[in-house]
Amino acid sequence: MAQPAVMALFQGIVPSYDRTFYASADHTSSPLQTATVVEQGDSLVTFTTTKVAINYSGSINHGSANGGWYPFTKPAMEMFAGTRTFLINGTQVTVTVPECDFSTGDLTVKFPGIGGVHAYLKKSDGVNGVANGLQVASLTWKNDEAIFADVPNDVYDIVLVKGAQTKIVDNVILLGDKTVDGLIATLTVEFHGIGGVHTYAKMPDSVAGTAGGGALKSAPGRTTRLN
Repeated sequence: MAQPAVMALFQGIVPSYDRTFYASADHTSSPLQTATVVEQGDSLVTFTTTKVAINYSGSINHGSANGGWYPFTKPAMEMFAGTRTFLINGTQVTVTVPECDFSTGDLTVKFPGIGGVHAYLKKSDGVNGVANGLQVASLTWKNDEAIFADVPNDVYDIVLVKGAQTKIVDNVILLGDKTVDGLIATLTVEFHGIGGVHTYAKMPDSVAGTAGGGALKSAPGRTTRLN
């Protein structure tokens, strides 16, 4: 829930006119508010902030390249809602901070056309090509996509396992909802004029002239081409 951050009491302003106000806190500014100054009593304008939580243990700043970067107060700080840019371990990420709590999001990993996939979510270990961080969640036997719901804002490694094949997606920055896609490629093997061909795709075994790696996919009895 958004919490009141500033309740500004304005005195000595000429009444009966609309005035526009904004507030600033921790290098973020509120949306503009218009209020009518009344003749009797004092005019009160209330601004609200949002709790923004990011669990990442590495470097986090907020601001902009032109306006300057400011340290993010871990593990959470109050910020005004709106478009905000974060600098996380040197990577700029721009998100819309809502008017409600901004601590978690849904992480969707898409692998269209592939079934029986095991997906594992781990805290980033900062090393490309491996995923030795603490496991946060797992989803098994998923088809087309895996959705990790209500995951804390952080930086993660994603591990996808299908048979003998393992795919690691490094350093995925999650700030609110995020979709990871573009992980699937199509391999086409053409054999024009030949029919009844059995084709097998396997993991490499690092030995020339052999195919002893784990099986990935098979397509028996094809004619002309294999996709």
